[in-house]
Amino acid sequence: MRFLFVDLGSAWGGAERYLTWVMDALRARGHWAGCVGPDERFAPHCDRLWLTGSRFKHLGRVRRLVAAIAKAERVQLVHFNADRAIHLAPFVRLPRGVPWSATKHLTQPTPKSPLDVRTRVEVRLTNFSLARAALCICVSESMRGELPPAARQRAVLVENGVADPGPPAWDAARPTRAVFLGRVSPEKGIEDLLALAERAGARPPQARTWTVAVAGTGPLAGRVADSASRLPAGVLDYLGFQADPGAVYARAGALILPSSHEGMPLVILEAFARGLPVVAYDIPGVRDVVAHGRNGLLVRRDDGVDGLERALDRLFGDEGLRLELGRNARADYERRHRLDAMLARTTELLETLASRG
Repeated sequence: MRFLFVDLGSAWGGAERYLTWVMDALRARGHWAGCVGPDERFAPHCDRLWLTGSRFKHLGRVRRLVAAIAKAERVQLVHFNADRAIHLAPFVRLPRGVPWSATKHLTQPTPKSPLDVRTRVEVRLTNFSLARAALCICVSESMRGELPPAARQRAVLVENGVADPGPPAWDAARPTRAVFLGRVSPEKGIEDLLALAERAGARPPQARTWTVAVAGTGPLAGRVADSASRLPAGVLDYLGFQADPGAVYARAGALILPSSHEGMPLVILEAFARGLPVVAYDIPGVRDVVAHGRNGLLVRRDDGVDGLERALDRLFGDEGLRLELGRNARADYERRHRLDAMLARTTELLETLASRG
């Protein structure tokens, strides 16, 4: 079968990693996979890559390009990955009989203010598009549940998965570092991480039961680096881009994720696979996988930095609790979030839809 994938993300993140895994899985099954996207890192994972921009001004060209490729390459299914591509999907004139599907990776964002018209328009456009898809894959139940009825009827739940790094060494010494891995940008709660580090730095050295590390790049990277250089040594480490996230997890005692908006974050699943508990805000998508008191600690958004600080104090002040949460996290990974299980279900859905035409 012949599949065409469209991704218009402006940064390389979990949605893009997901797409490379899906294309690899389909090609391993003997299918052809083409990709329209803005990043050359897709190239090793598809049979042909058409590079294009992700900004609004490029959408007209992308719309015509996808339609032309679908016709010229005799594509049997076009799949749009994440919201920006989903917004474009219903306006692409595909050849007759060629269906289109989508994977939704984020829950609906909350408008930042009464004047935030853009967010409201994007939510309405997402719902308009998904009501017209032949299939929508949602990676969390919260995501599927918030869709309007017309779109929900076309949606199926396939929870995210990640590769297995191997069983954790439970008898090893547990570090006291809470790590963040991801895009260093406002929606990820970077300001709250910096405030946490400030509080840790203000404590006497003997009272610092935990430290913070940030791995990743993004618009707030300079702020993090400045804070790391100003605070007492070891309180806040800025690690920058890490080609091997496994090395970051190996030096971590927990994952911290104070995001305001997520889908089902791959970093949580990667932490679970390594037996690490998670401290995060209680938001849709995150609460689908982090169960408070079982595999991590959830903090009310209204409690902010105070709540995060109390959660870290509790977690790193009780080694037995941290070990129990970590063991449960690994068990939940094995039960729900193995990459091979996610890919088997996803490829089955895409193959079935493509075969129907």
